[in-house]
Amino acid sequence: MTSLASQESKTRLLASKVIMPRLLRLALLVVVDAAMIWFISRSLSLGYYPLVAVTVIIAVLVNYILLRQEAYPLRWMVVGLVLMIMFTIYPIFFTVWVSFTNYGEGHLITKTQALDQILKAKYLPATGLSYTWTAYKTPEGVYALWLKDANGNGYLALVGKPLDQPKPGEMGLGELDESGIPKSIKGYQRLNAILAATDKNLTEIQFGESGKTIQVRYRDAASQYAKFLENSHAQSGSFTCESRGS
Repeated sequence: MTSLASQESKTRLLASKVIMPRLLRLALLVVVDAAMIWFISRSLSLGYYPLVAVTVIIAVLVNYILLRQEAYPLRWMVVGLVLMIMFTIYPIFFTVWVSFTNYGEGHLITKTQALDQILKAKYLPATGLSYTWTAYKTPEGVYALWLKDANGNGYLALVGKPLDQPKPGEMGLGELDESGIPKSIKGYQRLNAILAATDKNLTEIQFGESGKTIQVRYRDAASQYAKFLENSHAQSGSFTCESRGS
């Protein structure tokens, strides 16, 4: 009886030693496959077809090695094989693909992508004004800017409204500090330099009235940007660049 119990215990121990590595291997494979599927879909959307092809080959190879028992010896080399494909075989494949491709500068992206980039581009026109700025934010995420021009004049910039020059006590404006900047604005919290510099929303917001909007350019300046706007001919492939206040 003791011998039989000992044998059963050894059998269970052996089974657990076999099952656990398989479960861990399958869990790792699921994570790797999910990452590769995301990477492949992302690369397809960007038009990186050679990279997609190589990634699919790697995904099939990794799944075969980890799932097939006869490929067991290759499991110890799977990382090296993947690196060899990516850094040795793929560059050769990519070079051959490029040699049969019109890979000039005008063909790196699609026409639609090129139009989108041009229409989103902004610049500072010769007549554009620049200001130093201080940011304020409500708990709901609404922003306001206090602007100062080169002459030291202060302006309150809100989204969708023309610039105003309120005095302390007007429009919720608090007392000004020694730099002429409101210490507080009713309903808003003043952002310190670190919070303002790391707030990614600020550079995307257009303050002021339409046609004369102002955007944060960098830490020390907010400016009246101009933007390339798409006209009715852009859909047919020919477009005219028209600049006005963004």
